[in-house]
Amino acid sequence: MVSEVNLRNLELKHILKEVQCLSGFDFSKYAYSFILRRTEQFMQINSIHSEADFIYKINKFTNIVGQFLDFVFAQQFELFRDAEVWNYLTNKILPKYTNRGKLTIHFPYIADGNDLFSLLFILNNFSSEKIKIIVTGVTDNHISILKKGCFTEKHIKNSTKNIELLSPPTDIEGVFNRNKDCISVINNFKGEIIYETCDFFNYKYLTEIDIVIFRNRMLNFNKELQEKVIKTIINSIKKGGYLLIGANEKIDCEIGKKLKIADKNFNVFRKKIFF
Repeated sequence: MVSEVNLRNLELKHILKEVQCLSGFDFSKYAYSFILRRTEQFMQINSIHSEADFIYKINKFTNIVGQFLDFVFAQQFELFRDAEVWNYLTNKILPKYTNRGKLTIHFPYIADGNDLFSLLFILNNFSSEKIKIIVTGVTDNHISILKKGCFTEKHIKNSTKNIELLSPPTDIEGVFNRNKDCISVINNFKGEIIYETCDFFNYKYLTEIDIVIFRNRMLNFNKELQEKVIKTIINSIKKGGYLLIGANEKIDCEIGKKLKIADKNFNVFRKKIFF
């Protein structure tokens, strides 16, 4: 969506400072272009026409700050985005774990359920009783939405081409359950899912993770925060474990030397056993 609102640098700074005062959320380490674009889009959708109008409304209506944070961090990606990556996960990675016992998968700093429910569908091909999935969310509202697992016709439309590329082959009707209240992804997951709202970058209790799926999130951060999140993630992964990032993302920091490329075409990395 292209916004007709055009904020100046100082106007955005004032808005974010006010949001931080009301919510405690610090935007300073996020990519400026990302925050600017999302703020302008939010203003257009909600008929907010100026910095002063924005600040007035977030102070008058207490729910708007939460709505703004939800909007900024809610990604609108389709299910099975980059279908070849999901095929690689299905055929090359998951069999190594599901054939031998327990498996722990982490989705850090998640804001939508597209990757989570893509995985849950793929796990229909495997025994899932011994699989644990940890989901750390940005806000309580994001976690609430994830738990509902509802999708829209737009999601289905955006996902159709990806579904056609999945291996083993499937069709659109084999992916979704439809009823009047909710369209959901078909899954027979019998393992454990843990949902937590937390400041992931200061969360020190995640260790011994086998697979981390952190796709198309680093683009939102500046270089300093990218390095921090990569350090946190790499330290949480078991030796020999996997990290999946987005097709247009890269790992360019010192701690990245603990990883080796498992597949350069799909941005799949594996933590080195010896380093």
